[in-house]
Amino acid sequence: HIALRSHGRNAWSSPSGIWSRLMTSLVQTFDTELRFLPMKEIAPTMPVSDMDAAKQFYVSKLGFNVIFDRAPVFALIQREQVKIGLQRASGSKPGTGNCYIWTENIRELYAELRAKGLTFVDDIGLRSEYDLTDFVLHDPDGNQIGIGGK
Repeated sequence: HIALRSHGRNAWSSPSGIWSRLMTSLVQTFDTELRFLPMKEIAPTMPVSDMDAAKQFYVSKLGFNVIFDRAPVFALIQREQVKIGLQRASGSKPGTGNCYIWTENIRELYAELRAKGLTFVDDIGLRSEYDLTDFVLHDPDGNQIGIGGK
């Protein structure tokens, strides 16, 4: 046993008691410091060469709405819960963006987009390795957009 004198009063404790209190204090401090605030949404960013042409494509062909517009530098578009940032290409080249969108009605969405004249770089099909059906298209700059679901 180790005798401790603390703040003018006797505090007798075994080494394991001290260790236990120290570890409890450290774990509580560590746990508090590692807590993260919840994140809510994500918006992949597509580098584009022509902001007006990109917005026109995403709005007229894919059915997005522009919800934030700071042309010619940046725009944020949204369709239902999906948001995508369009950013004037500077640090990355146009055509290097990539995103994947999940939907519950993959065949209906495919038919909708096909009726708008879109062509697909990977036509609709069942991807057994992922157990889903998807297709892939490119925006006017060549950014890849995969869309999949059941």
